[in-house]
Amino acid sequence: MSLASPGRFDPQKSVIRRRFEFDPILIDSMLMPEQLRARFSLDIPWTPQETDENRHIKASSIIEKKELDGIEARAAILMPIIFRKNEPMILLTERSQHLSSHPGQISFPGGRFSNTDQCLVSTAKREAEEEVGIKEGDIEVLGSFPEYCTISGYRVTPVVALINSESTYKLDSNEVKSILEIPMKYLLNPRNFILRSWESDQGRRHFYSIAFENYFIWGATAAMLRNFYSFLIATKP
Repeated sequence: MSLASPGRFDPQKSVIRRRFEFDPILIDSMLMPEQLRARFSLDIPWTPQETDENRHIKASSIIEKKELDGIEARAAILMPIIFRKNEPMILLTERSQHLSSHPGQISFPGGRFSNTDQCLVSTAKREAEEEVGIKEGDIEVLGSFPEYCTISGYRVTPVVALINSESTYKLDSNEVKSILEIPMKYLLNPRNFILRSWESDQGRRHFYSIAFENYFIWGATAAMLRNFYSFLIATKP
């Protein structure tokens, strides 16, 4: 039985299960560089949401089987924040249509850990430079989130970073069709998250989605953004 969505699955036509009209909205000052640096420097307990994707992949033991076969399952993505006219934007990529994995989807730059990487932060930086041309010297890492297990069988570590606003892009057209810069206050606004579902061999599977203009963000990318929101909204006990 497959854990992945059906081949002709259209997430935009899936059933809407929940909206989040009453969740607190982040104030703009919380998204400024100094406040972000301060937030990541604090040890405030918070719990990432475990999505159905996480639960299903853990129950299937796909990652464990992959690792027993000597296949690298660790990966990292960069969640890049770049300021435009004093407004924080989150950089996302539109994946090329010919890719065998998640073609055309909106994602963060990232990929598998390589034995040339010192750590998963190095993986995120390297992949960002390879995919969109962001130089390591233009990346200020703020911190990272707990790993997110994906249906494709990877333990993905999200690495959050500020990007020098003077940084220039150079796309790897083999992997990336285009770059999106979307206002951070939009992507982390709970009013813009929708919980949807589809029916799988294992039963109903829920996932997050965010619509922005003509783009539809869903699955692991939307879940990581939801966790970013949860991290920022968490308060001291």
